[in-house]
Parts: sequence; C-alpha cells; structure tokens
Amino acid sequence: MPNKVLPKRLWTANYVPLASELVDNEMAVNWADAKLFVKNPTTGSVVSITLGGGGGSASIVEAATAAGFPGTGSSLTWYVATDVSRVYRWDSSGVYVEVGV
Repeated sequence: MPNKVLPKRLWTANYVPLASELVDNEMAVNWADAKLFVKNPTTGSVVSITLGGGGGSASIVEAATAAGFPGTGSSLTWYVATDVSRVYRWDSSGVYVEVGV
C-alpha cells in the first residue's frame, strides 16, 4: 500500500515551499496559484504540478471524504479527500481515480 499523502495548505500567490518545509511524501496545495507541490523522497527536491496544463483554468476541491465530491467531476479539477489525505482526478470514463497510485 502506498504511503499516505499529508496535505499542507498555502494561500500566498507565487509561493513555492522549500524542501526543508516538506517531509517526504508530504503534499502542499497552493490555493492562490492552483498548484500542487510534492517533495521527492529520492532527490529531496520539491516538484510542482500545475493544474489545467497549457494555461487553462483549474481548481482544487476539498471534501471531508470522497463521497463528498460532486456526482460529475471536471478534468480541470483535482479533488482532495481530507479523511485519507488522497488526491483524485475525474476520469473520462466517469469515475474518480486516485492520483499517484
């Protein structure tokens, strides 16, 4: 079973967390920029994931559980279930798929 992802929330535009601010497998969500940051446990560097690639708009939806996600999702949205600290995306087949497994 993969390690649990622990989200850290950021609200400052253009802020990139330092490697020293994240532990291995910890994820930071910058709500102001719609970006995800993850610390790579192999290299120790912080990797940025921009939502809505190609400059499209995107959003992050946070819910207490995956059951709290909308009935129909959007491919430009990442969904965070806070009870299990997991990130999901809406798949073209009409289901939520966990990211990173």
